[in-house]
Amino acid sequence: MGAKRAVEAPMNWLKHTVGTVLMLLPICVVAGGLEASSSDRAIQFLTNAHTGVSMEDSEWLSVATRTAPNFVGFGGLSALVNQSTAFAREFNGLKSVEILDVADQGNVQRIRAEVKFLDDKRRSASPAAAERKAMIWTFVATKEDGKWKLSF
Repeated sequence: MGAKRAVEAPMNWLKHTVGTVLMLLPICVVAGGLEASSSDRAIQFLTNAHTGVSMEDSEWLSVATRTAPNFVGFGGLSALVNQSTAFAREFNGLKSVEILDVADQGNVQRIRAEVKFLDDKRRSASPAAAERKAMIWTFVATKEDGKWKLSF
């Protein structure tokens, strides 16, 4: 095993372990009888989207978002997951998802979250302006069928 592989193996293990814990956290919360918060749902959604986890659109997205002509024309949730995962791989994988703020707006919540990658230094030095910008997602979370569903 070369020196590079000796360093990569523990890092790969760490990436997969952290990703698994993040993916299972909301499941543990729900199994424990507690409702996942809107910010927990946003973190889980972004983690899944950037690690290639397939999601059922009716479980995660509001009716308005999943039926919007632009979203359907884009290819829906599976296209979003494929594109987000490819982007994360370009920068050596997902590092973290951080909630920047949550604001109550009547019966909805506005959530801003930042996605960071393991090689954010290289991403922020990219000649492409779109890659250099901080990856901040803004969601509006609404309750549908007893769960927080996301719109963007």
